[in-house]
Amino acid sequence: MALEQLQVEVDGMRSGLTRWCKTHFGEAFVAWMHIKVIRVFCESVLRYGLPVDFTAVLYKVAKNKDQALTDALDKALGEGGNAGDDVNDDDDEDYHDFVLLKFDP
Repeated sequence: MALEQLQVEVDGMRSGLTRWCKTHFGEAFVAWMHIKVIRVFCESVLRYGLPVDFTAVLYKVAKNKDQALTDALDKALGEGGNAGDDVNDDDDEDYHDFVLLKFDP
């Protein structure tokens, strides 16, 4: 009897938690995207200065093609050689002539 009652209670809690997660996931995702946009803006201003004159672009990359896209952007937007190869960031991220933030939901 007690085991069945606990099972009913657990099922009720699980359904409530699932409903709460479905309700708040969208809000958390939007907040995460806003943080990414603010970071792009801040890094662009810090890198290129004021006045603000840049274009932010969001690319959806096919699986295992992200390095090819990064190389193509380096070639198109870069100044030839990778002048920033000797720059050591705290995050161990590669330096590019553009602001690059990866997004893996």
